[in-house]
Amino acid sequence: MMSRTRGRILELQKMFLRAILMCLVLFGLVAPALVQAVDLTISFTGTGTGRVEGSDVPGTGPFFIFNTQTISFNGLDPLPSITLTAIPTGLGADQSEFSGWNGCTSTTANLCTVILDAAKTVTVTFNLVPENQAPTVDAGLDQTIAFPDSVLLNGTVNDDGLPDPGTLTILWEKVSGPGDVNFINAASEDTTAKFSAPGVYMLRLTANDGGKSDQDDVEITVTVVDLEGVTQNWDKKLDSTNGDANGCNSDRFTCLFGDTVVRDNETGLVWERDPDTGVRTWIHAISHCARREVGGRKGFHLPMLEQLATLVDSSNSDPTLPTGHPFLNVQSAEYWSATTDAGDPADAWVVGFGSGSMDVNGKANGVIHAWCARGGQAYDGQDVQSVIEALPGS
Repeated sequence: MMSRTRGRILELQKMFLRAILMCLVLFGLVAPALVQAVDLTISFTGTGTGRVEGSDVPGTGPFFIFNTQTISFNGLDPLPSITLTAIPTGLGADQSEFSGWNGCTSTTANLCTVILDAAKTVTVTFNLVPENQAPTVDAGLDQTIAFPDSVLLNGTVNDDGLPDPGTLTILWEKVSGPGDVNFINAASEDTTAKFSAPGVYMLRLTANDGGKSDQDDVEITVTVVDLEGVTQNWDKKLDSTNGDANGCNSDRFTCLFGDTVVRDNETGLVWERDPDTGVRTWIHAISHCARREVGGRKGFHLPMLEQLATLVDSSNSDPTLPTGHPFLNVQSAEYWSATTDAGDPADAWVVGFGSGSMDVNGKANGVIHAWCARGGQAYDGQDVQSVIEALPGS
């Protein structure tokens, strides 16, 4: 109502001034060219609200408006200019901010200067101030590990960058569980946690942007591994297809040491999860496994033929591994065993994981893959140390 009243008063003022100027023209006191009116249209755009204040111009005076309007100015000599000031309005969720001018002769911050030498249109933009949204937090998938392994926590935090300025803080903490939890970096989305005792733990990831926060929980089950009698009992036939998305933690295969090795629960043997893809002679394969360290553990060896053959599943091909297995980068090619050919000591048995075949190859001339194991019989009677010492550079 106030805006309409103010507009009506301005129109009456302009009509009155025009009447006076026309009288002056009739009496020859003012040249007709000075009576020409100049229109200035001020257009409002954007999602927000605001007002525009106009500076004092002779014949019009200062003014303020809240929406698009056209204001007429009578021509004067010299050509006048007007300064417009944009002021945002609104409170709370309706709080607006000034976003810019367009069509001005010059601008400085929220000020717009216009020379009234012709009809002009300027546009002012007000937008609603973006409302701060709480960060979104995902603590990742529930996991099961074997004690005393560590777990890799893969959290995700997204934030809109508000308030500005603001500081996003991230924190991992234990909610429940039987023991202590040691986070390598509790202020990082992705971190590693280690547990002091087996059991079920609830861990929480929280993100706070200084105004709002969000959190998400993840359950970590830390199991006790019982290996009693496993290596002596080869009469098991366990399901390898009921593990997680990575093939770990099925009835047959359990991933250990930070998922770097796999225990075959049918045999009790522990295998590299991601065997080296290089090729080497038999003697170098013996040395490679003897020196191998995986998941912070040594004690690996080149497997015997009957050990390596336990991983063959002839119903599959390229490679012939059990369905749902967790192994990585196993080649559809031949792998050395530590078993010497009884008919020719210069040869050793190999297993082909392309078709599941078994054959012999020359120890000195054959250059093929090696897949290291831990546990079980380590060698076929020769002194491993003497083999290693016989290598060049040993």
